[in-house]
Amino acid sequence: MLLIPDTKFELKEVKNDTRIRDGFALGIKITVIVGVLFLDGSLRHVLAKGNIASVSEAPIIINKTQDNPAKFDLEKIMNKAEYDALNDIIIRASGAYVYVPETDTVLFSKNEDSVYSLASVIKLVVALQATDLILEDEIIEIRSGDTAPYGEYGLEVGEKFTFRDLRHIMLVASSNDAAWIIARHAGEKIIKSNPALVGKAPQLVFLDQMNLKSRSLGLQTISSRTVTGLDLQGESVASAFGSAKDVSKLVGIIIKDYPQISNDSRQLQIDVQSNVKVHSYNNTNKYLSTIDKLLLSKTGFTRMTGGNLVIARKINDNASVVVVVLGSDKEGRFLDTLTINSALGKVFQ
Repeated sequence: MLLIPDTKFELKEVKNDTRIRDGFALGIKITVIVGVLFLDGSLRHVLAKGNIASVSEAPIIINKTQDNPAKFDLEKIMNKAEYDALNDIIIRASGAYVYVPETDTVLFSKNEDSVYSLASVIKLVVALQATDLILEDEIIEIRSGDTAPYGEYGLEVGEKFTFRDLRHIMLVASSNDAAWIIARHAGEKIIKSNPALVGKAPQLVFLDQMNLKSRSLGLQTISSRTVTGLDLQGESVASAFGSAKDVSKLVGIIIKDYPQISNDSRQLQIDVQSNVKVHSYNNTNKYLSTIDKLLLSKTGFTRMTGGNLVIARKINDNASVVVVVLGSDKEGRFLDTLTINSALGKVFQ
């Protein structure tokens, strides 16, 4: 099932406000209307520039320009025969994108502009926006109501964590509780500096700024109605959306400008100390240890979404490759990614 959001904006002018550069603008409201694309085409809400269920089969040409030697160098380290074979791989995912951000080179694509449900992959945007707002060592205390609706991750009211540790839990264990707590704390900081927002739910204030941040980065298809990525209305409606292409661009930004987020996401197992006890978590990517030179990993899964997986790994000291798999199934997301990664290992030997 392909989910397409139709996003509407209601903007108010903000004059002489430098905060706009960091994704702050008072009076911005974002409403996502979910469209479901059935096989019979009975209901469609389509983005103006969306490419619905079409596989890109055009040859990928690496631009050998004199003013961009990096692109020429990338081609020099590629095995041409194995590169051509990338187009023949078969994956379960409905959408995929394999991308080298340093050279803006696409190696493989499948429905890259179509918009899918992201589930917990949206936590990468939560991490990015919160990292812009909260100090790494800032202490966050868990309050009553912070954890009950969002699952069992062992977090208890009264415990105190650094922001760094809560972000670590959110990315490694894909903790919905941690995402909610981070959004509440960040939203309160925004409200404190913006009196006009007093009285609004802090998580929703943060969510508005998070959606605005995506658009300020040029990630036009990425939006969310929650900070967890969980399905809504009895798990019948997806809440977070994006295309494989835009998710890959997001990952490129993170590995370049937010190395702390990348580092958090790729840990196989973590032990986190609060003021009360030690919490231990395993990474939700069970194949993490099989991927060499890993830079970043984030899983996503809900009943509506199916299985998603995003990774980034180094090619060499100068370049990395991002692999985005969307709309697979719970196990297929891992198999798809391993299939692509194995092929990449032959391309960049």
